[in-house]
Formats: sequence, C-alpha cells, structure tokens
Amino acid sequence: MKKKDESSQFYSEEFKNEVVFEILSGQINAGPARKKYQIGGKMTIYRWLKQKNVLTDRQISVISSGMKSDKKEKLQQDSTQIQEVDKLKAELKRALLQAEAYKILVRTAKEKYGLDLEKKHGAKQ
Repeated sequence: MKKKDESSQFYSEEFKNEVVFEILSGQINAGPARKKYQIGGKMTIYRWLKQKNVLTDRQISVISSGMKSDKKEKLQQDSTQIQEVDKLKAELKRALLQAEAYKILVRTAKEKYGLDLEKKHGAKQ
C-alpha cells in the first residue's frame, strides 16, 4: 500500500481506500489508524470516510466533539435517526402528492360533472 504519491503531497486513492476498508471492517479505529500510518490531521480520516459516503456532516461533528466512550453508540444512533428522517420525508412527499391528487379530483368532478365534493365547514347536521 503506497502512502503518498511521489509526485504530490496528497495520499493516493489506493491508500485512502485501504485505510477506510480497515476501519469499516473493524480491524482498527480511526485514531490508531492515524498513528499507525502517520496520517496528518485529526479529521483527515473522517473526511475520507465522508468522501466515500460513509459518514455525514453531522456524524463527523459528533466525532470531533470529543465523545470517546460512547462515540460508536452515538454514531449508530445518529445513523438510525437520519434513516428515520429520510423515511418520514418520503412519507410526507407521498402524502402531499396524494392531497394534490384529491384536489385535482374534486376540481375535475365539479368542472366536468357539476358535482360539489368539497366539505362544507360549519354545515348543520
């Protein structure tokens, strides 16, 4: 595994991928990997994980806040919350589309067939 490209000061993609793979496979954590491979900057590995779409900005901020003992638990919790928010966004989008479809249906029924399907608020029972 080649650490840096000879022609530049940047780490090779092969090297980044190897380090990210080791971390994701549980062989090593980011801190020890940084020391093992003499990687400069505390956030460098986390940026690599973000580039590989493994971490979000929020997860990186949690990591950098210094939470060491429950970092793994917090990351899992954040990941679960992000998935839940994405699911809720999809459900909301579907509900909004359904509401719009009902509005079109009511309008079409009134225009084409003269049917007034809208609920009258405050109507006597």
